[in-house]
Amino acid sequence: MGLEVPTVIPTIDFSGDVCDVRRKVLQACEEFGCFQAVYNERVLHQVRGELFDSMIELFNLPTETKVKNVSEKPYFGYIGKSDIIPLYESLGIEHAHLKESVQSFTDLMWPKGNLQFCETVNSFIKEVWEVEGLIRRMIMEGLDALDLYESHVKSSTAVFRVMKYDAPLPPQSALGLSPHTDKNFITLVFQDNVSGLEVLSKDEKTWIPIAPSPQSFVVFIGQSFMAWSNNRLHAAQHRVMMKGDKTRFSCGLFSTPRDGMLVEVPTNLVDEKHPLAYKPFIFLDYLNYFYKDSGLKDNALQTFAGI
Repeated sequence: MGLEVPTVIPTIDFSGDVCDVRRKVLQACEEFGCFQAVYNERVLHQVRGELFDSMIELFNLPTETKVKNVSEKPYFGYIGKSDIIPLYESLGIEHAHLKESVQSFTDLMWPKGNLQFCETVNSFIKEVWEVEGLIRRMIMEGLDALDLYESHVKSSTAVFRVMKYDAPLPPQSALGLSPHTDKNFITLVFQDNVSGLEVLSKDEKTWIPIAPSPQSFVVFIGQSFMAWSNNRLHAAQHRVMMKGDKTRFSCGLFSTPRDGMLVEVPTNLVDEKHPLAYKPFIFLDYLNYFYKDSGLKDNALQTFAGI
């Protein structure tokens, strides 16, 4: 009899013993490529509610204002509704861990200013960026690569995205966001109370729903971190399926390699059991490759950087 596929992803309470939490985090990232994190930080939960209120205000702006959120990098700026994903709309802030980046985005959306939005987003990102660093440190320590942590963080930046999914008409099951694997290092996703997020099991046979919770957030491993780990970590494919009559909001912090930085497997993660799987690559080069037709039609990372 084959192994039974789990129907839920791991939930990890970060208030537990540090060594035990670190072990569970690494195991979840290796076996699932994601997990739900219960993180009882009062400030984070308080600002989280304020952030979702601010997101509604942002998405209510005229389309001609939102389209000003542009980027030279694919899928870093505004994404409007399309024939492929007609329910989805999203905006992004590059270098979001820097206050001036959030201020510039706020000024772009509200030329007369919106102090509350700017302060709320900055407060939220400050807390989440620290949590991302904690999770990344745990993973790297679990892989016996803690000595590389400081340089890894210095070579990273943050992208913050806010996402809106309209209710399908009629209110039946419909694709909110196409199946995909994140391309960055680590993603932290915060959901409102409307379900829809699903992750594909590692054997690629079962879509596992991830129920929203105000006390937790979801952590995904991206392809760049999977490549850096020499495939010791798993990058989980996920999607959003909408049903019912409620609009869904979520936001995500994406730790991403800085411009020009190489994603390179450390020598101590290469051995007989784990032969070198990827040649060094620049994240933006891979991103540009992926969003060309040649990348979308195949196993893009393997084709682009695989050995």
